[in-house]
Amino acid sequence: MRSWNQRIAAILGSVYLLVGAAGFVVTGFGGFVDRVGGSLLGFQVNPLHNVVHLGIGIALLAASLSGPAASRTMNFAVGGVYLVVGLVGLFLLGSEANVLALNHPDNLLHLGTAAVLLAVASTADHVRASRPTRAAAVRTTGSPAPVLAGTQTEPVPAYAEGEHTMAAETLPDNPAPAADDDWDYGEDWEDDDADWDEPAAQADDWQDEAESTQAMSAAEIAQELDDDWDEEWEEEEAEAPPATLTQQPADDLSNLTKEELYQRAQDADIQGRSAMTKEELVEALRAAGG
Repeated sequence: MRSWNQRIAAILGSVYLLVGAAGFVVTGFGGFVDRVGGSLLGFQVNPLHNVVHLGIGIALLAASLSGPAASRTMNFAVGGVYLVVGLVGLFLLGSEANVLALNHPDNLLHLGTAAVLLAVASTADHVRASRPTRAAAVRTTGSPAPVLAGTQTEPVPAYAEGEHTMAAETLPDNPAPAADDDWDYGEDWEDDDADWDEPAAQADDWQDEAESTQAMSAAEIAQELDDDWDEEWEEEEAEAPPATLTQQPADDLSNLTKEELYQRAQDADIQGRSAMTKEELVEALRAAGG
């Protein structure tokens, strides 16, 4: 993706290249430095003015193809030149020093071009410290944490110049070869890649699982949790030993409440239990062996 400086340099470079070529259609090649030139859409030009336009267009286009840094530098340079030409041109109108056949529209165009180029070069595409890619983080940590889709993450801090980008203890144990040893670099790098690919693949699995979980609705997640709970409960019930009914010794009947004694009397089918007191229930249960 091209930077803003590259885009602006390419656009204005193309415009000035076309204007320079079209200017020769109006002026021809005679009267190279005429003070009064031909009119091109209201802008006054002469052959020297056309050559300047062609040179500016070629310089901007070349810079746009060279990269962001070159485009930014060229935008600064051309913007500065056009700022000076636009301001000086205001005082050259009608004078013998007006070798570019400048008029008011020319000066306004030059000042506008200077404003655009200088603004973009000053504010856009500042050099940023590069941060490690996800693959680099995998190689450094060995086991990256999964990242949920749609969540904001803190940017990985850039490493200062001169610092190591990888902890020494995470590097593969590859001793340096002696001068006379046969060292197979290709096989060594393949082993390193295999060691690094495994955590990277694990991180991708975590990412896929997180995305699939996030795509589920709240109702689906709740239902899935209920199903998992039911399955665990059934497994525990199946593994648990069968409960055995143990009868409490008769000596402990006196420690029970009347309601518990009545329940036992009901289980033992003791007649008249509803009218019995607690002591009578104890005696009846002992007599019945319960």
